[in-house]
Amino acid sequence: MADPLSIAASAVALTKLSQTCVTRLLHLIKRMQTAPADIKALSNEVADLNVFFDAVQVLSQNVDADSGQQFRFLATVPLLLERARAALSELEGLLEEFTSYPNGARARLQWIRRGDTLLSLRKRFKQIKTELNGVLTLSTAAATYVHGSRLSFLPLLPLSVSWPTLRNSARIPKIEILLEDLHNALNLDDRAAGTSQSVERFSPETTIFIPVSRSRHCKVVCNCLCHSAGTHRTPPFLKRFIGTLFLGYTGSPLFSAQCNVKTCQNPLQGSLDIIYCFPLWYCQRALNISVSSSVSLGTTIRFHVKRRIPWGGGQDTLLRFALTGNIDGAKLLIASRNALLTDVDPNHGRTALHYAVLRNKVEVCELLLLEGADPQLQDDSGISASQKAWEQILCQRGSTAEIEGLKRLFPGSEELENYGFSYIHNVVLDILPAKLEAELQNVLYRNQVHAVDRLKRTALHWAATRGDEQAVRHLVEAGSDVNARDEFNSTALTLAASTGSVRILELLLLHGADVHARTSIGSQAMHHACRHQSLVAPVEILLQAGASLDSTNKNGHSPLCGAAISNRHDIGAFLLARGVDMHVRSLHGDTPLFETIFHNSHEFLQLLLAQGADHGAVNNAGSTVLHAAALEADTRTVEILRAAGIQWTLQSSRRDRSGATALEIARRRVKPPLGFLDAFEQILDPV
Repeated sequence: MADPLSIAASAVALTKLSQTCVTRLLHLIKRMQTAPADIKALSNEVADLNVFFDAVQVLSQNVDADSGQQFRFLATVPLLLERARAALSELEGLLEEFTSYPNGARARLQWIRRGDTLLSLRKRFKQIKTELNGVLTLSTAAATYVHGSRLSFLPLLPLSVSWPTLRNSARIPKIEILLEDLHNALNLDDRAAGTSQSVERFSPETTIFIPVSRSRHCKVVCNCLCHSAGTHRTPPFLKRFIGTLFLGYTGSPLFSAQCNVKTCQNPLQGSLDIIYCFPLWYCQRALNISVSSSVSLGTTIRFHVKRRIPWGGGQDTLLRFALTGNIDGAKLLIASRNALLTDVDPNHGRTALHYAVLRNKVEVCELLLLEGADPQLQDDSGISASQKAWEQILCQRGSTAEIEGLKRLFPGSEELENYGFSYIHNVVLDILPAKLEAELQNVLYRNQVHAVDRLKRTALHWAATRGDEQAVRHLVEAGSDVNARDEFNSTALTLAASTGSVRILELLLLHGADVHARTSIGSQAMHHACRHQSLVAPVEILLQAGASLDSTNKNGHSPLCGAAISNRHDIGAFLLARGVDMHVRSLHGDTPLFETIFHNSHEFLQLLLAQGADHGAVNNAGSTVLHAAALEADTRTVEILRAAGIQWTLQSSRRDRSGATALEIARRRVKPPLGFLDAFEQILDPV
């Protein structure tokens, strides 16, 4: 058994070691600029250990050696301290490795690759803190009378805890009820003062520890200045004239403002994001200014100037390669310095990383992150690639391998917390293991069907997006508003239209969902149904409910355009049979025929050519269908155009606004598909 002095010395040494690790973690955070969120979480875990080491030191110095009860408890401390030393030493070794890399991007990627090891360390630190807290509490506890069961619920010192942490333990509300029941059962307050029953002390051998943690964060619905989030943007109709301005903030934009809620446990934290996009007639640039303030890191300011790269123009772009998953082309563009990781598209302000995430191109995401792409850089709507990744994950958009790949590259401990989910949100999203139907019977949770997260989404929004019919049914029956709008003006119906679930659409429509509701970019449920799923039945349901087949959004896209982009040829045939306009033009002057070539929608291309689509159309960039094929087509698309029996040689000499012919564009493509150039040249010279 170790003596108190040696225990105190060990605690002092561990305090120094943990402080060293925290210092290196903070240095790593500042060096990376946009560090993965779990670095900050790990830093908090290690910093919290110091509280326990200090308590061990104080108790060791004051322990009564003649007190057998306390000394037996302290006999377990050396083992816990040794476990803490081993974990901290392992972390210190990893931090030495990370700080040895020449740039922050490399360190970030290596951190992500070692995610399993680091997660294991975090769990070890949490367990050590729990056990140390139990020993410390029992070591200072007074004699306690116990009737029957020797069961102790011990509140931990205030620790930061996230919802995923609670997945493997009982839920807080249930624990609180159980605590009250135990208190009544033990009847500690009513026992007779002169009882002659024997009094026993708790000991590690006879006590079951069930940790109940108190979060340092406010409740989910917190209206304090520290946590209030908001966005403001200029009206879309001003985009062509003065550009766009987006302002997003968490906490007061003035940073110096004091929190106005006494119970708030997270004061003096906030962020401010300002994004201004110049009108394209003036210059193709966007400014992004991000300011954040926290207790641990102080005030951080980031300033980005982003180029807005048009989709047309006859040249390869990193945005296109990210969208299509062309990793070889992306590598060549980055190596040749012909592309910037901060380049964005003109419509949404999205980077290549945004588009790689949207299409679940995990390998391209990894390449871009390795090269230093910023996962926190926001688009024109204030959404980062990291947030998009977690939307993909939470909505289950993609295969198991794709979803796991995104989880690996975009650690989400902080992202999940930033969503501000209510308890019912967490149940719907399977973050908490509970039955939604049963939880909605509880009056405490039933009212949460109206609760919104930071994106102003209710649990019904998420259930509809995930295609969860049972959850949608339970929520609408519990009174959830089917026409509630999220931050992007989406309703549950517009989100559900993407899933292809006829039953969910019927449920929402039967409960009064507005089939004409438009999102912030002017899309309706019909646009989503035609673009994001392949079944005709959802389109028929919406049509029966009065939806329009010819309505266009702010990008000029009709439902037919969306179907063409995603190669939904069965839906395309359904729409064309009902007389929709196959020559409708987008904001950039592209017809659905252009879209089929840009996105290599082979069956849809054959459908439009067979229906007599105008192959001589010219878009706003002066590009013909042949120019579009030269820039984006794969070999099969070229072969379909060649087999259409059209005299493409009539377009071969036409130049776009940049002065290039289709053949010139085709010959300067970076890493074109195998056989593409030969097939393209045969179109121009059929002989």
